[in-house]
Amino acid sequence: MNKIDGDETIGRYLRAIGSIPLLTQEETLELVARIKKGDKEAKEKLIRSNLKLVVHIAKKYVSRSGLAFEDLIQAGNYGLLKAVGRKGFNSKKGCRFSSYAGQAIENTIARAIFDCSKTVRVPDYIQTRIQKIFRAENCLWQKNGSQTYFPDLISEVSKDAGLTKRETKNALGYCYKFISLQQPRWSDGNDTFEEFIDEGGNLTKFSNNFESRFNPEIYRRLNQEELKKIFDDALKILPPKEKLVVRSHFGLNGQQKRTLAEIGKKLGVSREYVRQIKEKALKKLRKCPQIRYLAKQ
Repeated sequence: MNKIDGDETIGRYLRAIGSIPLLTQEETLELVARIKKGDKEAKEKLIRSNLKLVVHIAKKYVSRSGLAFEDLIQAGNYGLLKAVGRKGFNSKKGCRFSSYAGQAIENTIARAIFDCSKTVRVPDYIQTRIQKIFRAENCLWQKNGSQTYFPDLISEVSKDAGLTKRETKNALGYCYKFISLQQPRWSDGNDTFEEFIDEGGNLTKFSNNFESRFNPEIYRRLNQEELKKIFDDALKILPPKEKLVVRSHFGLNGQQKRTLAEIGKKLGVSREYVRQIKEKALKKLRKCPQIRYLAKQ
């Protein structure tokens, strides 16, 4: 059984939407035209036919965000509803609806992760900037049907939000800090958050994501034995159960990464209980001198 759809409720949902046929480009455009005329039935059909797209995108964040798979799906479905309900999609610009909707889905999932990350302390002024950026983003999307934060759009977003380009990048860094910097920005797989954020300066200024700090690609310059010693020293502050959860979930010291559900099954406890153990452990590790040193490198 797949580790993601192992939950009975999720399994039923995936089986249900699995039977919904995909639409051709012609069928999609026909539905979009009907929706613009107020056809509610066409709107519902377009939504149903793209539910599998939401699941596909949500799967990428299961092991990265700490949110339950069903919560990621719910956030993604909200993004799909927004995409279908807006009038920014323009097929004449060569954009497929799946790409257009995929960006909305990615954004709402990212926002859900940001909003639900209680362990992140985001300054009030940063929260205000993020709200301004989101409003500017929505205006741009309504205007030209695009919301992708490629570098050439940073100036326009910053101008509409009343911020400098550096302030915009800084705020976006906070927003996405719980998403791996190696994760592609959008569903087409092009570019990464790391490539985008690093354009203005220090990567670590924007990357307080615990998981990304342990990305071997980011820290490939470190000697592996030295890196292992840093991990081992840091983990000494944790009790056995917290240490086991962290090692298993993040695949430290060569272990295979495990989902919270898999760890819970091994320990004979619920997924939620494992999540609480993980968050408690990460809170301790963030205060650990070894980890704070590693983050500055």
